[in-house]
Amino acid sequence: MNPPTFTPQMPSHTRESLPGASKRHTLIKICGITNYEDARVALDAGANALGFIFAESRRRVSVEVAGEILCRLPKQGCYFGVFMNQSPDFIDDVFNRVPITHIQLHGNEDVAAFARYQRPIIKRIRVEPTDTARDLAQRIDGIENAIPLVDPGCGDGALFDWTLLESVRTPYLLAGGLNAQNITAALRIANPMGVDVCTGVEARPGVKDHAKLAAFISTIRSHDARH
Repeated sequence: MNPPTFTPQMPSHTRESLPGASKRHTLIKICGITNYEDARVALDAGANALGFIFAESRRRVSVEVAGEILCRLPKQGCYFGVFMNQSPDFIDDVFNRVPITHIQLHGNEDVAAFARYQRPIIKRIRVEPTDTARDLAQRIDGIENAIPLVDPGCGDGALFDWTLLESVRTPYLLAGGLNAQNITAALRIANPMGVDVCTGVEARPGVKDHAKLAAFISTIRSHDARH
């Protein structure tokens, strides 16, 4: 089966470039998708976006498998390709073969080098153990032409002190150690425009626990309804 056609749109780096993100509706991105069933369950449960990891990871998915999954999903969806310091040739191959709608840069990439792909860009900001609130605010505010993703790890479930983000006003995504048990506190303290989860909704690396997935999304939507 051939993958669906995709017509690139001019990139936007605002809240509006992430479907579902609004002041009263937290964007939910489920990352580390490796199979169709998990992707379908996530979308049916209310996730706004899915992440496909093409970088070195226990959750890495091949271009072929990603294409097979995406050809069975709604064409109007929000699908992230996650990269980390990979070659331009590899990235070109991914975009030529897979209908990815958003780019997530998790390494030391230069955002400007990805403008030619004409897709919204998410750029990870790594949280260091010595970071202060001012450090993070400056790095978040310093991101240009991309939406910041604040994350202390790389799919390892690492947590950090969310109070460091209380004064941040620039829209950003929050990741790192999130699950159904702590997500309400994370939203209340950090107030991100969206969240990115992987480990916290898994049965094992690369395979989602559908009960955890449903509980995570339901908890966020309950929080949204109250605020």
